[in-house]
Amino acid sequence: MTSAAVKIPCLAMALAVLSPGQKAKEKNRMQHELRVSVRVQSAGDRLEIEYWFENPSAQPVLVFDRMWNMQANGLEPNWAYVEVHDGRAEVRRLMEQLPQGLRHESPTVPYGREIGPMARGSGKFSLALPLKQHGEYDAFRYQGAHFQPTPVHEVTFSMGWCLKPGQLPPGIQSVEMQGEKLWLLPYSLVAAIQLSATAPAVRVDAMGEVRR
Repeated sequence: MTSAAVKIPCLAMALAVLSPGQKAKEKNRMQHELRVSVRVQSAGDRLEIEYWFENPSAQPVLVFDRMWNMQANGLEPNWAYVEVHDGRAEVRRLMEQLPQGLRHESPTVPYGREIGPMARGSGKFSLALPLKQHGEYDAFRYQGAHFQPTPVHEVTFSMGWCLKPGQLPPGIQSVEMQGEKLWLLPYSLVAAIQLSATAPAVRVDAMGEVRR
């Protein structure tokens, strides 16, 4: 069993060189640091990932770690994106942005789970071994590619989040699922305000499959 924790550092970045949207993201990142910890362990033919996070700010945040499964008509318990390269598997629960050149009428957006000021949250899921590379738009990014085995020595975990917007588009209402307050925001809004919190890499001894 391996665990790691991270406090996302304040960035000493010259905001003057950033676009207005980037400035807002960096200001949020510097003033409201999401603290994340993660534990990874093997369990037979699966890799179990458990994570905890804390919102130390005086404002509520949305954590984009809940995905709706249309076929099952419920939340997907083991949803995550996986990128495998150079012996590392990057496991992510966040909204993936559309790749350049792809037009999509209804991009996939996870629910934002509301976490109150000074509150904590957690999550747990498992992934099948070997860890297979999986992204929302891989069919477009890797056309004609095939899976090939590769060793995995490290795993990182990232989650998307943002400060809860003070004003939301008309018609946006929260829903209650499994005791959680969830918000489904428009793709364009999440693309503009989503930040990413990443825990340090943890050592594993596993196999993966990468598209090549």
